[in-house]
Amino acid sequence: EAACGVLGAEPPSFWGLPDGELRLHRGEHERIAGRIRALQPSLILSLGPDGAYGHPDHLALYRWVSEAWSALEGAKPPLLYAAFTRGLFLSQYEKCLPMLGNPPQPPPETIGSDTWDYTVPITGVADIKRASIAAHRSQLPNGEPEAIFPPGIVNALMHEERYIDASGVYSEAMASLLASLSA
Repeated sequence: EAACGVLGAEPPSFWGLPDGELRLHRGEHERIAGRIRALQPSLILSLGPDGAYGHPDHLALYRWVSEAWSALEGAKPPLLYAAFTRGLFLSQYEKCLPMLGNPPQPPPETIGSDTWDYTVPITGVADIKRASIAAHRSQLPNGEPEAIFPPGIVNALMHEERYIDASGVYSEAMASLLASLSA
């Protein structure tokens, strides 16, 4: 709720799913598809197939959103996955290894990307982004983003955001939309 307030977004709806155990839940893609149909968004943003740093909850969310989007009939809103530079989150991934199984899933070589479709400069809103991250007090000791991430990660996230188009096709219209959002 606090992060949405910082961003000027509508308050979130909570589904009562347990933190750290999303991978144990099935059928959530159907609920997400229902929300997409009800809200009719013009754009969907989600985490990518690496879950940023392999966190099981992030991976579950990626799967649910992808399955929901794929199952939509007719015209679909664009779906963009957050893409992070290869290597950026490897130190965070290593902190999560106890949660990732043996061998770890996903494997370390799949964390991050060398390619993406869209780049959005965000230095003009970096303070707002940092404040919205800090608003997740249940996840961050003392509301400090740097408290759980190894050095350098948070600062690296404050210059630009990168996205991969789930359709697999670059869209000049999407590039223009994203450019207008960052202006």
